Amino acid sequence: MYSSYADLISFDPETGVAKFDYFDMLRGNDAVNFLVDHEGYTQAAAEAMVQDFADSEYVKKNTNPQLRAIDIDDVSLKLMYKPNGDPVADSISVSVTPAQFRSIYLLNTSLLLETYFYYIHVESDGSVSLVEQVYWP
Repeated sequence: MYSSYADLISFDPETGVAKFDYFDMLRGNDAVNFLVDHEGYTQAAAEAMVQDFADSEYVKKNTNPQLRAIDIDDVSLKLMYKPNGDPVADSISVSVTPAQFRSIYLLNTSLLLETYFYYIHVESDGSVSLVEQVYWP
């Protein structure tokens, strides 16, 4: 495994296994090339689109359907929601325990599955060290 942005696709609170779908965040020439090569854009249309992007806009490249399974009991966790399910006051994720992750999921699955994407931090030995929900304006 490698570090990457990812969407949480599913979570099993009984086993603690979360399945993530990795994606690449493309900007500039990488975004233009992807739009032309994979999305059917003309060069001019892709360049115009990417040139008009705001600082926070990007093209989402997801060409690998493989899901990555991560046991949340084995990693550090940071979310954009407090343990009670309330959103954080600013754009900085807060540490939660696996039990709190489960509680938030059981309270409202969309808080973990449908709001923010994640960044999966992977060490050089291939082990996941942190699963972090990311604020992106």
